[in-house]
Amino acid sequence: AELAARHGRAFARSSTLLYAVNTAGAMLGALAAGFFLPRLLGYRGAYGAAMLLSLIVGLIAVGLARPADSGGGREPPAPAAVRVAPGVLALACVSGFGALALEVLWARMIALAFQNSVYTFAAVVTVFLGALVVGAMLARVLARRVSDGRTVLGVLLVLAGLSIAASPFVFRGLVVEPGAVGKGEPWGAYVLANLRVLALSLVPAAVLLGTVLPFLLRVEELRDGAHAAGARLGRLLALNTTGALLGAVVAGFLLPTLLGLWGAVALCALLDRVAAAFAASSTAVRVAAVVLAGGVAAFTWSSADGARAWNTRKGETVLAVYEGGAGTVFVVDRRGDLKLKLNNSY
Repeated sequence: AELAARHGRAFARSSTLLYAVNTAGAMLGALAAGFFLPRLLGYRGAYGAAMLLSLIVGLIAVGLARPADSGGGREPPAPAAVRVAPGVLALACVSGFGALALEVLWARMIALAFQNSVYTFAAVVTVFLGALVVGAMLARVLARRVSDGRTVLGVLLVLAGLSIAASPFVFRGLVVEPGAVGKGEPWGAYVLANLRVLALSLVPAAVLLGTVLPFLLRVEELRDGAHAAGARLGRLLALNTTGALLGAVVAGFLLPTLLGLWGAVALCALLDRVAAAFAASSTAVRVAAVVLAGGVAAFTWSSADGARAWNTRKGETVLAVYEGGAGTVFVVDRRGDLKLKLNNSY
């Protein structure tokens, strides 16, 4: 980002493009490592390929640095002189928390319907990262056309919250019963069927989540120009990644036990709308965020019993449910016989 800014590019535009390209590479890495590289190279060979790519990146960076150092380029300001608005930093942290919490929760949701395997996880990560790329490019387009970044950011967060709340309902509508998607199909068709369900149920919310961090760059640029791009982007990414770390831990180990899977998704939807109320400069957007937060979260929470019923196959009745960090456990009655299931696997 610092290198791009030194070449005269705007802070938000160049940083968002770098973020989108970096995330697109992450998506391709998840897809390749999950489905192709281990088969082609074995695990040791795939790990060696990742090491080689990292080495190449380092060598390219050294090559890019030399002209800037020898050509009398502008020196970046001292880190102590760099300031990022506290509100922007807070939203970056909340954005990271919500995004990674949802990735974990969605992976748990998918595991109820598909096989809980490395392929399922790789598919979720690939679709999620692909949606973030689309969100970043959408934010880049919007940033060129708006002058009030905070109001647009508030609207995006409200829409993200609505899409998050809708994702479990869309998913349950696409998956009639656990194990039905791609059943009996060859391997390639099975994977494509799962990716289709993931795309339809998760991508709208993930795209809107993907607009938040890039649009925060635009808000920061409107506040303080384009100087010290690397240091400012570094601080935003540091807070965003810290929030992501906390979101993964909380959603992986605490929220399912406290609220259940569907209640945890509802909480994430609520979080985005609360963030929208703080982010927006428009009173109307703030009021809409608060009203929608209460209404949709209550509706999602009240549907938990229906979600549990969805997890049963024909002839089964759920007698007890336990949700924790290890997964979702069901005790079901199937024509007079008791069965114990973990994530819908006998």
